[in-house]
Amino acid sequence: MRSPLEYLVQTDNVKRSLFAVSELKRRHLAAPGRSALVIQGLTGRGKTSFAEWYAVQDSLAEYLEADPDWTASWLMRDVAEVLGLGRAHSTEDNKRGIVAAQARRPRLLVIDEADRIVRSARLLDTLRGLHDAGAPLVLVGETGLWDGINRKSPRFADRVGQVVEFGDISARDVEDAALNLADLKLNGLADYIHAQAGGNFRRAAKILGELEQVCKANPGEINRGRVDLALQNLRLAEAKEKRRAAGGRK
Repeated sequence: MRSPLEYLVQTDNVKRSLFAVSELKRRHLAAPGRSALVIQGLTGRGKTSFAEWYAVQDSLAEYLEADPDWTASWLMRDVAEVLGLGRAHSTEDNKRGIVAAQARRPRLLVIDEADRIVRSARLLDTLRGLHDAGAPLVLVGETGLWDGINRKSPRFADRVGQVVEFGDISARDVEDAALNLADLKLNGLADYIHAQAGGNFRRAAKILGELEQVCKANPGEINRGRVDLALQNLRLAEAKEKRRAAGGRK
């Protein structure tokens, strides 16, 4: 299957997020002050794929994943590094470098796994400082990210101009993914695969990956039997992986 970096399925989630980012950038240029966007949703809905893809497509966007062990100084060092700056030892030196870099060439910071930041008011204050220094922010995380920000740091929440919820994908999204990621024509079976995936994009992609292998091994039109074989293969692979993981924990 093709990587989402090569082709991103244009789900309703993606379209709403693209519009929200364009509004964020417009608002930042017109009147900086509420230049933060929250994108949240359940696991497997495609948030990370969108975040990584967007950062590749937009030359003025940078992607980084929040580390569960981030401190305020570590966060600043990682931001400095992703902006192409040297990692200074002191938080203040990193901040000065980031502010200067943003003044020369403003970049949008897309921070994935942002739930890891919400645990610390100090981390949110550090991000607020970056925002106020001229860095528009897109925070990507699980459902409840916005509520967590609102509880932990109302001052940071005031900087958030919009919240986008990544919901379940549709059968049409499954059909689009099959055609553009795996060159598969589903012949009316998109609804069935969608039901098996339960609205989860990651799960649907795994099913389509197995279906692609089934069709490569035995070329022909896709039917219910081929889809069921792909589902069976996926379940077997997942069971094997689960046993391997359990063995590694012993």
